[in-house]
Amino acid sequence: MSILNVIDNKYRDLWGMYDLQRNLKKKNIDLFFCNKFNWNLAINYINPSIIILPHIRNDSPHFKKIVNVAYEKKIKIICYPSESLDYRKHYLENEFPSNILDKIDKLFMWTIEQGKYIDEKNKDKIVVTGTTRFKVDKSIDHQGKIKTIGVTSSGRYLAPLTGNNNIIYTIKSRQKVHWAVSLLKGEVEFIDFLCQLMELAKELNIKLIYKPHPFEKIKLYREAIPDLIIEDDPDIRNFFKKIDICINHVSSANLQALKNKVPVINISNSLNLNDEFKEFFEDYVPSKLGIPVENIENLKKILINNNIEELFNMNIERGDLKSLQNLIPEYDTTNIMTEELSKMYTDKKRRKLINLIPYLLKEIYLIIFKKNRDTLFRPFSKKDENLLKKFN
Repeated sequence: MSILNVIDNKYRDLWGMYDLQRNLKKKNIDLFFCNKFNWNLAINYINPSIIILPHIRNDSPHFKKIVNVAYEKKIKIICYPSESLDYRKHYLENEFPSNILDKIDKLFMWTIEQGKYIDEKNKDKIVVTGTTRFKVDKSIDHQGKIKTIGVTSSGRYLAPLTGNNNIIYTIKSRQKVHWAVSLLKGEVEFIDFLCQLMELAKELNIKLIYKPHPFEKIKLYREAIPDLIIEDDPDIRNFFKKIDICINHVSSANLQALKNKVPVINISNSLNLNDEFKEFFEDYVPSKLGIPVENIENLKKILINNNIEELFNMNIERGDLKSLQNLIPEYDTTNIMTEELSKMYTDKKRRKLINLIPYLLKEIYLIIFKKNRDTLFRPFSKKDENLLKKFN
């Protein structure tokens, strides 16, 4: 049996997939990967029994089309979300629209709560598998004096990975959705604080490393702030190896920091945010995690008066680790997924080799005309093959 996993963003969707691929191979099941621009030809070539999708959200016509085609071809469809943690009603109803759920065979959920708004007729499709997204590096063990602070980006609009970096156009284009403008303002406030933080790090003789959002163009940061040390490794665990504490605003990277026992400081109260921004993140749990600081001076005192262990104990005392466990409880995810996929076994289908040529030609086309798409998965790229193994 063959399974096709359609990758939207390789830096988000590939986590843990190498382990799953090896597990399935032991059961004589092949797991293949393709990108979102070549799924149709991939289906024709691989002839899968099952397709795994990273989302089926209502505002993504591209993936809705994949569902419709797979359904017509009688290919079983699984949705295993690569993004989660937001359990608000409007978000979940957009992620799992009822008109699409009727065509889905299984929903691999991170938590029970993630499926709370699924209609009753589709409830039996839910399998709580947990997620492979938040991998722990057991070698991370920072103690003693704070020597290096890490800062995780809070946005993706000021330094977008694709398109033109035209803030005037971006703001104007988002006027119909005012909360989106408030997110832009929040990013501006964050960058202003980052510049203050760089000066504080120099004053305290502390190293500062910045981790941009995966959708941000690193080149723009390097042009604007040449002396800013930037972590560009897509495996965020390497970032956590280099830092003693993580300074965060609303990024879910703080969850990975806490899982890797890196103390987290939350600077939300230090930024001049408008009411729409605060309302948007009101029920978003990751934005509440971390030791709160009121301003740069407050942060300075915390950095001077505490070591790494003391700060992590503060995270424990304020309930950050308990919130983390409630938000992303631990499951034996790879084995649960393997067993569920094995149960969906159908007669093994042969690959249609005659369709390999058009599939390859389309990949060549994407290499030439989509070369600026850094998040696009390239199935015949050694670099992406290594990335798959790296996110193990």
